[in-house]
Amino acid sequence: MRFTTDCHVHTRWSACADPIDIRDYLGCAHRLGVEYFAITDHSNDIYFDGEDAQGLKWKLDPPEFYEEIRKRSKRMDEYISYVGQYRDMGVRVGIELEQMPLSGDFIFDWEYRERFDVVIGSVHSVPSIRKGVAVDQDAAREEFLSLTLKALDQDIDILAHPTRSLRKADVAMQHSYYDVIIDKAISREISLEINSHSQNPEPEFISRCIEKGARLVLCTDSHSLSEFGDFSFHRKLFDGMGLNDDTLKKHCFSPLKEWTMRRRVTR
Repeated sequence: MRFTTDCHVHTRWSACADPIDIRDYLGCAHRLGVEYFAITDHSNDIYFDGEDAQGLKWKLDPPEFYEEIRKRSKRMDEYISYVGQYRDMGVRVGIELEQMPLSGDFIFDWEYRERFDVVIGSVHSVPSIRKGVAVDQDAAREEFLSLTLKALDQDIDILAHPTRSLRKADVAMQHSYYDVIIDKAISREISLEINSHSQNPEPEFISRCIEKGARLVLCTDSHSLSEFGDFSFHRKLFDGMGLNDDTLKKHCFSPLKEWTMRRRVTR
């Protein structure tokens, strides 16, 4: 099975990525067999320069914060224009939404929703996990689940690296949590990402997705040019799980082709 689309790619607009331009990716796409890819920079970094957002999102209540990002709508317009100019070359306009730390609301002006081909939601921070260490593992699990379900309640297409926040902090997740997350994603018709940058989720989670009939989407989450078009992690993972091409074709979703000529209906 050939992997020819990637829904999760970062550029110089994301503070955590190398200073890559879309033209850098386009120069590699044909050689690597990538037909379509979505640029999905972090919503925090689109609205704010530097560390501005990290401080503000902890200090401001959501209504105040949303007023702040609306003042910065020009930056979002510039981002959409930057990515959109390459549509004819197989590039799609996407975004990776960051959450407010406690409420779980995404840092995004939903008035812009229909201007995006793909919207990814992520859980990157959990209050009880500080500097990569869980102060209270039970609290971290409950907070993570709550934030994940909050993400799935919003109008996203893909949930990125579904168990990453807990795994990075070495917090074990009960398998019962898998079912809660997967069932919610299925009910909302949201795809669950297999992410090579984070090497997440774990095989047990993926197996449960397949058993339940969830939609999976393969992404590199490229932060550097060397990651782009490299699906070797996915191939090794699937080989290790004994998954054949028929199973992958049934469960792995390539939304960029389907969304090329139509607007998505808002849930």
